[in-house]
Amino acid sequence: MSPVSTACPSCGAPVEFRYDDTFVRVCSYCNAVVARADRGFASLGRMGDLAQSESPLALWVGGQLGGVGFQLVGRGQIAHPRGGGWEEWYARFDNGTWGWLSEAQGRFQLSFAVPLPGGMPPFEHLVPGQVLPVPLALEGHPPEQFTVAEVGAAAYRAAAGEMPYRLEPGLRFRFADLSGNRGGFATIDAGVDPDDPIALYLGREVTLAELGIAPTSSTGGPSAPEPGGRVPEKVAAHHVACVQCGGSLELRAPDSSLRVTCPYCSAVLDVNQGHLSYLRTLDKDTEALVPVIQLGTAAELEGRTQTVIGCLRRSVMVDGINYPFSEYLLYQPELGYRWLVESGGHWSYVSPVAAGAVAQELNGTWHAKRRFRHFQTATAQVDRIFGEFYWRVEIGEKTVMADYVCPPYMLSSEDGQGEIQWSLGVWMDSRDLSAKLTPPGQKAGSFELPGPSTSSVAPHQPFGHGGVFKVALVLGALLLVAGIVMASRASSRSIDVRFGEAVPAPVDPADPAATSIDAASAPASSIRFSEPFELHGGKNIEVQFDSALANSWLYVQADLVNDDTGMVDSFDAPIEYYSGVEDGESWSEGSEKVTVHLKAVPAGRYVLRVETQWPPGPSAPPLTVTLREGVFRATHLLIAFGALFLIPILVGLRRFLFERRRWAESDHPWLVGQSDE
Repeated sequence: MSPVSTACPSCGAPVEFRYDDTFVRVCSYCNAVVARADRGFASLGRMGDLAQSESPLALWVGGQLGGVGFQLVGRGQIAHPRGGGWEEWYARFDNGTWGWLSEAQGRFQLSFAVPLPGGMPPFEHLVPGQVLPVPLALEGHPPEQFTVAEVGAAAYRAAAGEMPYRLEPGLRFRFADLSGNRGGFATIDAGVDPDDPIALYLGREVTLAELGIAPTSSTGGPSAPEPGGRVPEKVAAHHVACVQCGGSLELRAPDSSLRVTCPYCSAVLDVNQGHLSYLRTLDKDTEALVPVIQLGTAAELEGRTQTVIGCLRRSVMVDGINYPFSEYLLYQPELGYRWLVESGGHWSYVSPVAAGAVAQELNGTWHAKRRFRHFQTATAQVDRIFGEFYWRVEIGEKTVMADYVCPPYMLSSEDGQGEIQWSLGVWMDSRDLSAKLTPPGQKAGSFELPGPSTSSVAPHQPFGHGGVFKVALVLGALLLVAGIVMASRASSRSIDVRFGEAVPAPVDPADPAATSIDAASAPASSIRFSEPFELHGGKNIEVQFDSALANSWLYVQADLVNDDTGMVDSFDAPIEYYSGVEDGESWSEGSEKVTVHLKAVPAGRYVLRVETQWPPGPSAPPLTVTLREGVFRATHLLIAFGALFLIPILVGLRRFLFERRRWAESDHPWLVGQSDE
């Protein structure tokens, strides 16, 4: 590899090709694109001057990737068809390969040319949102499924250094950007004409540290430019005068802003690298906007200080009702662009999402292992603008928006003009967001954003009391474990209770019923005493009375008497059972068994006194008494569960009404009450 020098065909200045596998060299004096061929050198035309930018890269800077060194030998500034653009740096590796380092909004993506696999659809058939049927893989990385993010045409507006391909100024080349589901990206270069060969470039996002490149303090880099070379200076926010009224405007992102509105005269101005030109004047009543958040406000989000530089007022029309919302554009040079979106007093912080990171399946739309439900699809229109923007925004500009929710997240797509863009919004409480904002000249937290009405529910607003269900489940599990332990430790000891002969109950002479003429019809009664028995104490007692009744009743009055202390626990047990046949159907009511539970008593010797009463006439019904000590009572556990889940049930009802209000505004009101929280 030996340098080749020649004179520029346009200006005669010296032009040096440092590498034998490059095709063109941009003259550092006149920006002519010098191509070399078998018969010599020729000029393909002239490029414009490099635009000012905040790029930390520079020509002839060296780096290293995977142990292989490289040098940035070429630079191109590409104009996007809808305004704005991106930078491409051409890296010549020591092993003879070429890499394309793309730079946009502070992010870097390195790609390499790879063979075009079979099964790829024709370029003309590619549409945004389409998933390619063929997975692609960069060497050393697993295969990925790629989604078409954009299909369009672009052109080089400026270039410098050497290029490994033929570059003709003014020609528009066709391209398709692809996004992988594992974070990779790819570009299909279809050339200028349909007959041009198709090239595929596959790569991934990288950092400057990963490439071994130290950011430069100014565009142009640590290496000195070639003699006569013109190096653009780094652009910082600066003030310019409105070309319509002369008012002072501060451009906070002058190297990437394409539109700005004047706050004094409402003029819409086109921005070209800090140079303004008048487009039109907004109607102050219908098109101009006074934002709630002042331009220049600092927002502490994602651990960075971002600046509010613009505001849009957009709206969607659903069932004849206009729903307006505001979008505040945030800018931070290293982070790029983010949004604060307000709708009905609800706020969201919105970040871009790669199209390949979204999977649309039959059971929902997936991103970051979360399943999102479709909420609404509508056409959004720009109604009002204020501030500066990185694209040529126009009043009346329309895009098709689709929203998918998984509270507190909202996944949104905007489809239009050959491109599909995805973003992820996170619902934010207006009070929490207010604390993160610092308007110009004010203290942090001194500004309070308007909040939503109490009855309003945002599509992705989380239910505020969802933690009750988790706490109830944890406590319920602990209660169940406690019940199992108590059941396993319950002794349930049966006590042999033996009774003596039953004797008639004594008649109280003071009782008028005992001496009346109706005394013969009074209920019969008897008394029995058990033999003494031992209780261990400290455990509950279960007493069961069983009587073979037939359409009759038996009333039991019992006393548990401590034989040593005379302490008495009295209780009763009414027993009744009736049955028969009516209209050919049998029926019954009551029960022949009654169970009574007593609290724990001290250990000792006890006697059970049982007095029974039954209807007059027949003999006393048989009665069996069973006594057990230390019995596990499942009903107590059920009561505890009922008390524990009473509040979650009430909260669940409130959540149902909450979800009902949420989904009532969607395209699917039948989803009321369903949620993936």
